[in-house]
Amino acid sequence: MKQRFKFFLRQIERLLLLLRYKLSPLTKFLFPSELVGEFDGIYQGIAKNRNEESLYNFVRNIHRIEKGLTFKNRREVFALDYISDTIAFFVKNTELLNRYGYFEYSRNILAAYFSYIPDEYALKEKVSFNYCTDSIEGKQLANQDLFTRQRRNHTEVDQMCLKRLILSRRSIRNFTSLGPRDINNIKNLCDLSVNAPSACNRLPYKYICLQGDLKNKALDIPMGTAGWSDNVGIYVIVVGDLSAYFDIRDRHAPYIDASLALMQLVLLLEANNYASCIVNWSDIPSKNRKIKKLLGLESHEIVITTLAIGGKPNVYSTPISQKRSLYEFRS
Repeated sequence: MKQRFKFFLRQIERLLLLLRYKLSPLTKFLFPSELVGEFDGIYQGIAKNRNEESLYNFVRNIHRIEKGLTFKNRREVFALDYISDTIAFFVKNTELLNRYGYFEYSRNILAAYFSYIPDEYALKEKVSFNYCTDSIEGKQLANQDLFTRQRRNHTEVDQMCLKRLILSRRSIRNFTSLGPRDINNIKNLCDLSVNAPSACNRLPYKYICLQGDLKNKALDIPMGTAGWSDNVGIYVIVVGDLSAYFDIRDRHAPYIDASLALMQLVLLLEANNYASCIVNWSDIPSKNRKIKKLLGLESHEIVITTLAIGGKPNVYSTPISQKRSLYEFRS
């Protein structure tokens, strides 16, 4: 009965979402085109998330489970309202999970979960999981200590190095060329940067790294690149994916998560002696259309910002960019 009621509510939500989407073009008479475009992208993303199987939702569920398992005062039973969908996706999409490096990770978390939850709960799902992974292997995985970490006390040298790195990093618009080894290094730094925090571990963004003619065409689209863009080695377009979410409440999450990762990438580039400059992406409809057409982006994909990368000269000029103090304490 409860499941049928939840299914009925989901159908109502989908109808309301469809109605909102169909009516959204009318808002162009009331709001600027920038906002209309944003509304359209949000609703397209939510519709895609709710109407299709979503890797984003699966990763979110796995992360919710592992958080529950790490709580100091963990509940005896949890995740029953989404464990069925999680196991169904896991069993059906092992190839997809392997491709993105999620299979072993999610298998370990689920094994730990089923070893903790009493057998009278989620028994059907446990049987399906064990059949897919081999119950003996699952028991072995469950006995692993997956979550314990040892505290590392960072030294004063670590602290000073980080401080120096932050203070020395500046936006540079004068680059030297990059070689094949540099390209491989930058790929590795991109992979490393996504260890930044992300809401429910969704990672609702990607880096599209452009070189050659495509890079030159893309660099002509934003404002602020005239006079210096001709020597950029790699032009990174940071793209957010609004289909990572099933509700409008999370529409800002791609901007936040991508920005956290991008700052890590910028510091990693600085630490490895590469120059970088974040090129602001203003929300201008004509420019959004150009970049989406150039890169073949979907309606639910949004450009968050862009980053120019190149080699760092031994001597270069850069703005001072004096900062001001912004913090305040309250109690």
